[in-house]
Amino acid sequence: MSSSETQTSEISEPIFLRWTEPEEWPRYRRSIVVSKPTLPRLLKNFWFFIRCLGVIFLPWLFLWLVGWPHMPVVSYLWMAIPISVWFTFFNWLGFAYPVLATTRISFLQSGVSQFHGKQTFNWKYQNLFGWDVIKPQYGGRALLILLLRSRTHKGQPYVVALALPDADTRDQAVKLLGEKQVPHAPDLTPPWETP
Repeated sequence: MSSSETQTSEISEPIFLRWTEPEEWPRYRRSIVVSKPTLPRLLKNFWFFIRCLGVIFLPWLFLWLVGWPHMPVVSYLWMAIPISVWFTFFNWLGFAYPVLATTRISFLQSGVSQFHGKQTFNWKYQNLFGWDVIKPQYGGRALLILLLRSRTHKGQPYVVALALPDADTRDQAVKLLGEKQVPHAPDLTPPWETP
């Protein structure tokens, strides 16, 4: 969805609450990633690289199996390895920088909307079946993080973490969630703590 489409849909629907996530949020999430052991992260990226290489090699394998003319395996490897490295780099980048700094959250009439500058994520209130606010310490002060348990399009639950700028915004968000009959779920854990 383009930003102009997003702005149009937001204007046509009443906005009950809007905020921009605080600057500490991306630094906090990055510190969580960096604090994890290096070897498992490297192994996970290496496994991602191997899977990319396998997927890229499927056309060559198909041509070889049916006996059609194909490139020599070494020539194909020289092409497949840089492409796999390229995709692996972007996979690593997503883990190294898990949060964008310019995230805007809106509580609309139909649900919660998260806008990343070019991408919008929406959660309808009826698909939210739990919320909680946690207060991790970072940089000498407590951050306020709103956790929302939602369902994917396949019905699997997952937790969304949204940083709140202050206690007043937290109180307004909690009030709106109560009005929309989203239950409080104090057992929620942040997505970065789930195995």
